[in-house]
Amino acid sequence: MLNQRTISPPLTGARPQSRDFLGPVLIVLGATVVVAGVILPWVTLFNGLTTVSGMGADGFYLLGVVAAFGLLTAFHMQQGRPPAVRRLLAALGLVVVAVAVFDGWRILSFVNSPGALRPLALPQMGPGTFVTGAGGILLVAGALSLPAIQGARLPEGIWPRLLLAGLLGTPAWIHFAIIGEHLGQTLLLGLGTAGFGVVQALLAVLIVARPRREYYAVAMVVDAALIFFYAYNVMIGLPFAKPELFSPGLLLGHGEAVGLRGAVALTMELLGLGLAFWLSGRGQGAAAASAPV
Repeated sequence: MLNQRTISPPLTGARPQSRDFLGPVLIVLGATVVVAGVILPWVTLFNGLTTVSGMGADGFYLLGVVAAFGLLTAFHMQQGRPPAVRRLLAALGLVVVAVAVFDGWRILSFVNSPGALRPLALPQMGPGTFVTGAGGILLVAGALSLPAIQGARLPEGIWPRLLLAGLLGTPAWIHFAIIGEHLGQTLLLGLGTAGFGVVQALLAVLIVARPRREYYAVAMVVDAALIFFYAYNVMIGLPFAKPELFSPGLLLGHGEAVGLRGAVALTMELLGLGLAFWLSGRGQGAAAASAPV
C-alpha cells in the first residue's frame, strides 16, 4: 500500500502535462494551416492562368484574427489560465471557420454560375478556403484543449480593456490592409495610414498589458483624429487624396465614397473613443497599472 501511494501521484499528474502540451501544438499547427490557406489559390481564372489567393479576398483579415488569437493565448497562459479566456479563444477560432465557409460558398456559387463571364473566365475553385477552414477547426480544437483552472480569475476591469483593445486593433488591421491602396494615391496618405495603424495596434497591446490613463488619452486623441480625417475626406476630400481612385461605395459628399471597411473602422473608432473616455473617468489606468498583470 505504501508503494502504491508513493507511485500514484506521478501517474495522476501525467495527463494534465500531456494536455498542456496538446493545446499549444494544435494552435501553432492551426495558425500555420490558416496562413497556408490564405496564401493558396481560392479561385483560378482564365483556365488556371490567373489565381486569386486569400489575400485578394478576406484572407488578410483572417491573418489579423490569427494574430489576435496568438496574443490572447499568451494572455490566457499568463493570467493563470482562466476558463473565460479559453471560451473567447474558441469563439475566435469559430470566426475563422465561419469566414472560410462563407467565402468558399460565395466562390462556389460564382464557379457554378459565372454568367456571361464563363467563356472567358473559366473559373475553378481552389483549395485555399478548404485549407483555411481546416486551420480554423484546429484553432478551435487547440483552444478547447488548453488547460483551464476553474478558480483562476481575471483582474478586475479587464473585460472593458479587452473590448477597447479590440476596438483599437480591428481598425488598425483595416488600416494595414489599405496601405497599398493609399500608397497608390499619394505617399503621404499611405504613410499616414500605416502610422495610425501602428499606433492603434501598440495601444491595444499596452492597454491590456499595462494600462495607464495616458494610454486612454492617446487612444482618444488618435480615434478623434481618425474620425475627423475620415469625415473630412468623405464630405470634402483631403487635398492630397484622389477620390476618383477610391473603391465604389455610398457617396455622401465630394470626397471618398463610404465602403464597408471605412464604415466598420469609423464605427469602432467612435465606440473606442467613448469607451476610452469612460475608462479614463473611472480611473482604470491607475488602479490596473498597480495590479499584477
